[in-house]
Amino acid sequence: IVGIARCSGLSLVENEILPQCWEQISHKHVERRLLVAESCSALAPYVSSTIRNSLMLSMLQQMLEDKDDSVRDAVVRSLALIVTFMDDKDKYFQCQELSMATLDDMSPNVVGSSIRILIPVLAKWALDLGRLQSHLLSQLLQRLKTLIKKASPAESPVSLSHRKNTNNEQKAAWLVTVLQTLVPYIVMSVAAVDTIINRISSNTPIVERQEFSVLGHGLTNPSVFYEGEYDVGLILGSFESYVSQEWYEDWPELEWICNTLLPELVDILKDIELSQELIVSSFIKLLKFFCSCFGNSFTRLKVQPLFVKKLQHLEQRLMDVGQGTNWPSLTIVPLYLLGVISSMQDDEANEELCVQLKRFLCALPVCGAALDCLVMSLQGLCKEVSYQECVLNALWEGVVHPRPIVRSAAASLFAVIVGNMPHQLVATRIAPALVTLASDSDMSVRTATIPAFGTLITNTAIKEVHDKTYMQLQSFLSDQHTRENHPMLLQLVATMGQLINACEAWFREEIILPQLAGIALYALQLTNQTRKIDLAIALVEAFSSAVYCNLSKQTISSALLPGLRYLEQISGQSLPSHHDTVQAMIKGAESRIEVQRPNERAGSISLAAATANVGQGVEDMKQRVSKIFQNKPAVNRPTNLPNIPGIFRKK
Repeated sequence: IVGIARCSGLSLVENEILPQCWEQISHKHVERRLLVAESCSALAPYVSSTIRNSLMLSMLQQMLEDKDDSVRDAVVRSLALIVTFMDDKDKYFQCQELSMATLDDMSPNVVGSSIRILIPVLAKWALDLGRLQSHLLSQLLQRLKTLIKKASPAESPVSLSHRKNTNNEQKAAWLVTVLQTLVPYIVMSVAAVDTIINRISSNTPIVERQEFSVLGHGLTNPSVFYEGEYDVGLILGSFESYVSQEWYEDWPELEWICNTLLPELVDILKDIELSQELIVSSFIKLLKFFCSCFGNSFTRLKVQPLFVKKLQHLEQRLMDVGQGTNWPSLTIVPLYLLGVISSMQDDEANEELCVQLKRFLCALPVCGAALDCLVMSLQGLCKEVSYQECVLNALWEGVVHPRPIVRSAAASLFAVIVGNMPHQLVATRIAPALVTLASDSDMSVRTATIPAFGTLITNTAIKEVHDKTYMQLQSFLSDQHTRENHPMLLQLVATMGQLINACEAWFREEIILPQLAGIALYALQLTNQTRKIDLAIALVEAFSSAVYCNLSKQTISSALLPGLRYLEQISGQSLPSHHDTVQAMIKGAESRIEVQRPNERAGSISLAAATANVGQGVEDMKQRVSKIFQNKPAVNRPTNLPNIPGIFRKK
């Protein structure tokens, strides 16, 4: 077709080929419709602008509703080429609406092509026409607000299906990605103005933004789409120098960013829940990319103050919770730490990051707030080597804090970061900190360390760390106060169940299974039905992990089966919903050994006997790791508490 068009001229293409294409746009075979969509881009250079702006655009508009994803994907690509050739500015609004329609498509491939190809081409045209901020970005912001509200769990009606809500969340995340794609255009719309360009001189530094190329293609790189007189690096250098001044006069494009775009984006955050991970992660990427592209000076002067103000408001909301108000959204915490502060990557930013982490760590537990926002923040920060030391310093502040609730929070957060830290830091910083907390005078703090010790086994392969952990867990199990503390006993059972397939064989057979059997007997003898059922449910979960792991016949007959039979009695009496599961586990265990007659079965194991064995194990382990605790860190807890009303304020 292209060969014919090249040799025949406009007349044949417009009067013969295009009418044939028009007749095929509703053909029953997808291959024909796909050929039409691809032909539009192939023939675009060989037709007049009038035909391109009318007939071709109409054909593509109609085919955007095709039922086949591959056809719509080809339409998006052809539409991008048509927009590139477009010379009629009156058609801009039609092209913008068509582009918005592609973002509503249910196919990830179609939306992906739109974000990678069509939207950047449209943004270039909008930038040239002076409509980037006033039309394209404004419409995207409005659509994003609407979708965020629709996707919000709090706003969604009970009858709204989970699938529909998930679709809204996905669409909102795509729109945030669109805004991220447009950041280079936003930067140039602000920087490539007379106020900045007129300041360029021989002394102007050249600023290279590697971030402009991270999207993986050249369409969004200013060096590709910007057609001005000066090099992009010079313009960015002049912009950086200008906004670094103590005082400077704003201009319309900058005012729109500072007074409209940024405040509206920050305001949207209040409607986002941490559970909406897709949207949250998209926003973090957007903010980090935005701040990196605009530079540290702009971020500190224009972006950071907006978040500080919101955090101060959050502080007040947290203080008012006790007076009957609802819990505020804490989504802004990881967005600020991961999206704004971590983007600057200098000493001042590192210091600010440490200060904020310590404040949040000390404040949120005291207020009774959930730690999900800190979990997300720490997981993100630990992935970057430059922030790992900062994270550990902040958590150590929690280790030595005078309030048990803060020390418990620090212990639980260590469990979150173990898998993201290098082994050297796990051995020298995390394990010693957990050992310190494990000897805490407060039982709730000691209980909070148990899951963290479990992660040391499941997420590391350091023998020294494993030895520390085995000894500490045995110490917990042999403590006579363990049975008296129901939360601690539940946590030990849950952690042993998680460890049973990851720990060494001797620990599994000599410690975990005898202990689980002993705890099952203890649960059977409990008179408190609530505690009995709690323990039974935890034991079912733990034993379900034990039934199919590698065990000796001796351990199966002397520990696993007795424990399961105790559990069978409990489930028969108090937990009928789990009775069949327990019986199935007993059959599975019996199938692995030669079933003994009842009078030949191993005697019942008592919790006291199991504890005695563990006590001996502790002594043996102490000999193996006696040197490990020589350098146990000292704990110097401050006696004065921080001023809670000022915990979120930037110093």
